[in-house]
Amino acid sequence: MSAKLRKTLTTVCACLILVAAVSRLAFAENTADLPEVKSIRLGFGNHYKLGCWTPVYVELSGALGDSGASGRFDIEAPDGDDVPAWFIGPRIIWTEGATRTQYVRIGRPNSELKVRLTKLGTLEESPPELLAGVSTPTDALALPATNELIVQFGASIGLPEMFRRLELPEVERADVVTIDRPQRLPAWWYGYEGVDLVVIAGAPTVKQSLFDSQTAAALNQWVLRGGTLVVTCAANAEEVFGAESPMRQFAPGELAGMATLTGLQLGPIESFARGEERLDVNSLRVPQWKNLAANSFVKLRSSDVPLVVETPRGFGRVVYVALDLDKPPLAQWLGRNRFLEHLLGRHTQPAGHSGLDEGPQQGSRLGFVDLTGQLRGALDQFDGVQIIPFWLVATLALVYIAALAGLTYWVAVRWLQRPAVAWAILPIAIVLFSAIAYAMAYHAKGTGQKLNQIDLVDVDTEEHHARGTTWFNVFSAENTLLNLGIDPTFPAQQTRVGFEPTALYVPLLGWLGLPGGGLGGMNSRAVNLPLFDEPYQIDPLTGTMTGVPLSAWSTKSFVARWETAGGGIESALTESSDGRLRGSISNQLSVPLTDCVLLFGHGESGWAYKLKTLPPGGKANVDQDQFESQSLNTYLTKRRIVSSKDEAVGYDRASFDIGRIVEVMMFHERAGATNYTGLLNRYQNFVDMSNELDMGRAILIGRGPDGAQIKINDQPAPDDDQNRHTTIYRFVLPVAARHN
Repeated sequence: MSAKLRKTLTTVCACLILVAAVSRLAFAENTADLPEVKSIRLGFGNHYKLGCWTPVYVELSGALGDSGASGRFDIEAPDGDDVPAWFIGPRIIWTEGATRTQYVRIGRPNSELKVRLTKLGTLEESPPELLAGVSTPTDALALPATNELIVQFGASIGLPEMFRRLELPEVERADVVTIDRPQRLPAWWYGYEGVDLVVIAGAPTVKQSLFDSQTAAALNQWVLRGGTLVVTCAANAEEVFGAESPMRQFAPGELAGMATLTGLQLGPIESFARGEERLDVNSLRVPQWKNLAANSFVKLRSSDVPLVVETPRGFGRVVYVALDLDKPPLAQWLGRNRFLEHLLGRHTQPAGHSGLDEGPQQGSRLGFVDLTGQLRGALDQFDGVQIIPFWLVATLALVYIAALAGLTYWVAVRWLQRPAVAWAILPIAIVLFSAIAYAMAYHAKGTGQKLNQIDLVDVDTEEHHARGTTWFNVFSAENTLLNLGIDPTFPAQQTRVGFEPTALYVPLLGWLGLPGGGLGGMNSRAVNLPLFDEPYQIDPLTGTMTGVPLSAWSTKSFVARWETAGGGIESALTESSDGRLRGSISNQLSVPLTDCVLLFGHGESGWAYKLKTLPPGGKANVDQDQFESQSLNTYLTKRRIVSSKDEAVGYDRASFDIGRIVEVMMFHERAGATNYTGLLNRYQNFVDMSNELDMGRAILIGRGPDGAQIKINDQPAPDDDQNRHTTIYRFVLPVAARHN
């Protein structure tokens, strides 16, 4: 080797070493600028429900040498099919030890979460970078979508003991989480989506400052969208509901001082518990309320003192209990469990008996134990898409084997006596049968994309507030990536000021998982490798999903929740002394409502009035137009008269009738709950409006124009015979002059 060549090689090597060193130094500096994940907490007390929006609290370290920096915070979690999805978060500023909140839907228990940060500059954003550190939440408990999640704030009022007494089967289990010290709570309403009941023991909650104005507003918005809130307090009611307290908005009325209950005045409390356990106390100090809300329902009263007041709030309800259930003497009262059972509408099941004893067996054979699973199956029935029967597949396979073995032998060896011909017959047979299989699949599955969609639009006519829920399944005949969005098209939507910030009107779009442990279920024990490992994106701040993968001849389920303002129905209804409706309703929409039924009735009674069609501007006089009516139970359970006998019709868990499935989901409790359907209604239980009927409101059901429009790849989904789209409307109507 010449000296000149040696010098050149030495120079090149030195340059390469210098470049590598500079690159490594730049990478180290860049990595040093990123925070690390110190800890991850999920939900409430590290309990969360699969398939629901869940708050994730991530503690980050600070940027080295910097007190704070700006970036966008994303979290990756698996969906119900175990496909990873990035949940796009807001802009944040991280500092040493700071905890940041993001909202995700987790589809598999014990999942690893990934956190990434996108640095945001003044002109452009840098590529997202994964953060090192903790990736698995510590001691997090993933609850099945079919279980109840109850959150108690403050001291316990005895709910864990009550549920242990009920001896519920595993599939109906309730998990009670008690939060008695300050910690981060959701700042957006959908952080509570997986929660079935929130209980606030007033005084401890206020003393511990568990809520501020922002978190209390998020809780209120959750109630307005269908949540149930129970507030219990007596001695410290003035402190709890004071003018400066964030709990003031949940007060049942105006506080008018305190009252003392003695002797026989304690009897109604004992009677409410429906037991023989006596209160071992001479007197109780309770708050006295006046000017209760006009639509309030007093469930327990002693003399003139309301003790349990239930108030509709939007599509949800607030239950106020004027007793300190977390303190003596009520905390030691043997009748407290029965009191809570009556308060929450729970009943002790006989030993070894449940309405689900037989239901889950059939449901599990069908692949689901919750009505949402049946709805998913119904949405999977696409026009023009057929399932190839097993016998046909088996027959084709046998013919294929026979052709490869028998045909090759008889033609090549016995007939032509030329074994070499077998090498030509083999590829011909493979190509021929492959073509037959493809032609069969093409004929059965078709081409292009198909969409099945059902909208449920609920309108609170008093508040002029509408909420929508859209479930839809997408079928694709080829491998594809979908960009999804949704636009509400409710015909009576209005531009609204005053209900809440405009940002909360952004639709909330996500995947819809299969509850339970069946094949493909979120709690399935079968190990199934996901078809895709490249994550897609879900952005709750814009209501969009980007890059959702779908393999050829497959489907995927989605759900969207959206809000708007509007009305559509005007009513003037009163309740007569015999529990029937009087008055009229009129259609203010520009389109007709068909298949209209007006439901009313609290307690065990109730009526369904079949109004049929309400044209635009049409008016129906409930008590004068002689509409066909039947008992509410008969209507909901479809009872019929056979040979002069009233015959119950069992619920068909194998049905694909989308309208009937959603109808039962809408009033599952009033239809008999699991005793009637044999299925749970937990995953999407916010659509059950049985409580609205129990609180004396009327509900008009009808079918009408599309409530929302799905966008696929920025284009509206085609409206043709191949895509089924059903929209059901429910209008919640006030009823005046109630007679108890």
